[in-house]
Amino acid sequence: LETSDATVVRTAQALGFDGLAELKQLLAETLSGATPSKAFNKVVGEAKADTRKAIERSLDMPARAVADLRQSAAADDIAAAAHLLGERRRIVLFGQGQTAHIIAYMGHLLRRHGRDVLLLRASGTALADELLQLRPDDGLLLLSYDRIYSEARAATNEALRLAIPIVLITGNARSELAQKCDQMIVLPRGEIGGMATYGATLVWLEALIVALAVASKQETSKTLLRLEQIRRDLN
Repeated sequence: LETSDATVVRTAQALGFDGLAELKQLLAETLSGATPSKAFNKVVGEAKADTRKAIERSLDMPARAVADLRQSAAADDIAAAAHLLGERRRIVLFGQGQTAHIIAYMGHLLRRHGRDVLLLRASGTALADELLQLRPDDGLLLLSYDRIYSEARAATNEALRLAIPIVLITGNARSELAQKCDQMIVLPRGEIGGMATYGATLVWLEALIVALAVASKQETSKTLLRLEQIRRDLN
């Protein structure tokens, strides 16, 4: 339509979205026939509008997902990812929409353990400025579920250009990015009556954070002691 990217982003925000990524998510869900309202109505219907039943279902699903992780080769996958990313000078985390909030949480914990972290969360052409910060000694952890957005492709291509190792977390074993990454982890999002949840993903990521912390225990201890000192100074 020969419309500028800035106009598209402003339009998305005028419609009530945080940015282009959130609008893309809604469009993708709409085109696939699964919208947030439909997913919610499905939850209400399956729980028969019973709050207690809805809670039980929401607890059962992540419990099963975590049990599956314990029975699979998840520990080996986590160890391999920790080795791949732990050897790099900086860990780069990519996420869009809901996963952007997840990587923000992960980035917070990694920094607390002394890791240098870069977050890639911008959408549209704004992501280009973030990708400019990539360095050859980085390691990329990329969260990309279901539909592959242009931002995920751009981040992957730039990482490949700089020979940056990539760990991909996806819900699709046939992801088009699978052939481009060094390690692929398949972690399907849970579906509580159609509503996507990330319980298993969070458990997997927190286990990875622990693995990275233990692998660099001296730096982790040093940073945590510094954190404690700063907290004492603030009291």
